[in-house]
Amino acid sequence: MMTGSTTLKTTEKTTEKILNLLRRHPSITNQEMAEKIGLSVDGIYYHTKKLKENGIIRRIGPDKGGYWEVIE
Repeated sequence: MMTGSTTLKTTEKTTEKILNLLRRHPSITNQEMAEKIGLSVDGIYYHTKKLKENGIIRRIGPDKGGYWEVIE
């Protein structure tokens, strides 16, 4: 059984991995992130959605041909 703090730590690590990938590869796809981090595409989508809602990242341009910007 995972506690709330364990889940939070895991989420923070995943978020940091995603942010590091986005800084190095702004045009990376959710599929590529999923493969590199070892999460499902839905998992990546969930985390990027939270990061967008919190104003930490934003998508510039379309899904194909666009890129990620880390705002922080």
